[in-house]
Amino acid sequence: MAFHRPIPESKLPPAQRESGSASLAEAGKLMQIPYIMLSAVVIGLLLGAGADRLFHQKWIMLTGIGFGCVAGLYSAVKMALDSAKVTQPGDDTQPGDDTQPGDDTQPGTGQSDRIKDGADAGKDA
Repeated sequence: MAFHRPIPESKLPPAQRESGSASLAEAGKLMQIPYIMLSAVVIGLLLGAGADRLFHQKWIMLTGIGFGCVAGLYSAVKMALDSAKVTQPGDDTQPGDDTQPGDDTQPGTGQSDRIKDGADAGKDA
């Protein structure tokens, strides 16, 4: 089993990585998530309660809370994914490159290096 690094390495320039200001700014963005989720639910609750009073119903507030939960969760996941968009270390592939790391086929030819070199010449499949 491969080692899973729980905290991915950052691809920031060394000047920003050593200063720590970039990591504090990223942590500040992530600390907004609970407040955004809570405020979305409260806004849904208030709008639903207002619609309940306006239309003399009892169920609209629950719908507002549901929409607030969904909106808060959507924005929280979006913020978390935006902060995790840093590429993983060791990702040396270039845009438009057809090969994957560890793939021994030549781009555009479909032939393997092993087959071209004759490494598998004496083996039966």
